[in-house]
Amino acid sequence: KPPMRLGRGLRIAWSDLHKWSGTVSLLWVFLLGVTGIIYMVLILPGEFRSHAGHQHGAPCDAKIAWTQLPDLGLLRKNAKAALPNYEFDQLVFPSGRSPGFSANMLDRSAWWWNKRGVVVLDSKTGIVLKSLSGVQRTAKDRALSALAGLHFGTLGAAWVKWLYLFLGAMAPGLLSVSGAIIWFVRTRKLAVSKRTETSAS
Repeated sequence: KPPMRLGRGLRIAWSDLHKWSGTVSLLWVFLLGVTGIIYMVLILPGEFRSHAGHQHGAPCDAKIAWTQLPDLGLLRKNAKAALPNYEFDQLVFPSGRSPGFSANMLDRSAWWWNKRGVVVLDSKTGIVLKSLSGVQRTAKDRALSALAGLHFGTLGAAWVKWLYLFLGAMAPGLLSVSGAIIWFVRTRKLAVSKRTETSAS
């Protein structure tokens, strides 16, 4: 049925909208929850291993000469040159797991399984050490990237992120507003009905 059955009264119309927004929000939250749990199970062991001997969340054993870091604009430029059809998405600083910079790249036109590429750059010179397109990455890395795309909304064009914003932030607000209107209309209808009965008696 349509989201709002107009012409059948204000309460019915808002009740329909309330149910629709609730159903869509529930499906979206389910998607976020499932992908988030899978993503956590896959990456959490590696996160603890990378901090061996340290309190979790403490700096890793990365020897970074902060005063000799290459220009970040150069890193971005080199990463873009290595994968020219990709957008620059994120720069990960050197850590105990990776001694170089990792530039996460995004190809919005690719199938969601192959959207994310990575470029590894030298931490001192900024030159490209390795670049992998989406199809060149391992199955595990592609699976993590696909989960990330589903979880964070980087599946395609910019409107997908706006859709995630609507479902995550605006739909719960719409649930509250429509629920309040339903309650108000119902309360008002009951009050009018009681006044009518009182007048009749």
